[in-house]
Amino acid sequence: MLLGAILMSSLFYQVSAQARDISTLLPEYNALKNSPLSEMMAINQHFNDADKAVLLKYFSEQRAVNDQNSNANSNNRVPEFFNVLNVRGDDNYGTLDGDPPYTMISSIVNPYGITCFADDFARNGDYYALEFLNDADGNPLSRTIVSINSEDGAFTTLADIGPATGNATPTGLAFDFTTNTMYLTAANILYTIDLTDGSLTEVGPMFTTTSIWLVIDNDGLAYAADISNDALYSVDLTTGAASLIGPLGLDISFAQDATIDPVDNTLYMAAYTGMGTGGIYTVNVVSGEATLLGDTGPLDANFGMFSAPGDGPLGVKDNELSSLTLSPNPVSGGAILITSPVAGDKIVTVYDALGKKVLEANVDRTMDVSSLTAGVYMVKINQNQSSVTKKLIVN
Repeated sequence: MLLGAILMSSLFYQVSAQARDISTLLPEYNALKNSPLSEMMAINQHFNDADKAVLLKYFSEQRAVNDQNSNANSNNRVPEFFNVLNVRGDDNYGTLDGDPPYTMISSIVNPYGITCFADDFARNGDYYALEFLNDADGNPLSRTIVSINSEDGAFTTLADIGPATGNATPTGLAFDFTTNTMYLTAANILYTIDLTDGSLTEVGPMFTTTSIWLVIDNDGLAYAADISNDALYSVDLTTGAASLIGPLGLDISFAQDATIDPVDNTLYMAAYTGMGTGGIYTVNVVSGEATLLGDTGPLDANFGMFSAPGDGPLGVKDNELSSLTLSPNPVSGGAILITSPVAGDKIVTVYDALGKKVLEANVDRTMDVSSLTAGVYMVKINQNQSSVTKKLIVN
């Protein structure tokens, strides 16, 4: 009798699971839309395979209807391309042409080896992202900052940021060219991060509900979007506090990203609205209003990484040292020559890929690096109260 009851109970569950239709599933799905996870991660954690099949079939049908609206809405100047990572299913890393319609990602690595929820370019084309990994039950496995070669996608882990953020989901990464400072957000808290050793310093709470991306323009002004109320905020980089600017005018959901064009200071948002739909928008930083450039529905894309490459204005800390070079680079043992526009001694500190200081010296023009093993290093040079960080490759 007991065995029969168990079998009947199991059969009833299976039938019940198979009987759930889209009208039942959609309210449950909509309750997840304020999650800072990617859509597929949120779905995988909350629905069984039968439910997921019903949802994804429905999404596919809705996306086919929306694809006809993927034409360009603007002929204004746009960046030549954006660096992107589609975190909806396949983690396809590559580039997206700046001009709509948006129908293809030019793949560089597919699938990518890591999932990232935020990225930005720093000085001299150095490229960084916040990596994120949970287990099947949603428990945190990894939270790191990585440096990326934007051309081939190769990445190097710089530091584990999990302990400093309480293993919160990373949501924003943005570089301030006016002060040469990288900022990140997690759990609605603003931090600065030292790109030489990966250490974090808390700036303060943002007082938002679910801040989902962070950008800093060429004038050092910071902005964030909240997926709970679909609004744009300005962010005080000295305190972390966010102030409401206005509604975006669309319903954004799940993990997504935005970027500032370093050429003309335009804010671009890779908005994700759910069910495989979204678009590339410009955002008015005075009113908060978002204007569609083109739909990304044909790509079935949820962009966790979305950045326009290029250098912003020179920062106050590195004007003197901006043209400093290391040579040879790559180097095979021996010494490197440090060519600086400023004469005199320099304090040179070398960090390995994990952010550990491995070498430091006070030098004029040459530095012995023969003790370094093969790998990628970050070299920080301080001189006359100015500083600059360069990448060094040792073969």
